[in-house]
Amino acid sequence: MSEKDKGTCACTQKLLDVIRAAKPKKDLLKKVTCTKCGKVFWTNMDNNLCFDCREN
Repeated sequence: MSEKDKGTCACTQKLLDVIRAAKPKKDLLKKVTCTKCGKVFWTNMDNNLCFDCREN
């Protein structure tokens, strides 16, 4: 079987192995309750204030 039939090229196989080995990032967003007003929202930041309370 030739390289073309396998679906990958030998020159890109190492790159594909690295991509497959990388752990997927999970839980990029977390559910947070605003400490000021109690609104529940999703964020990827460490701040526990909602957008409305951050502006004030």
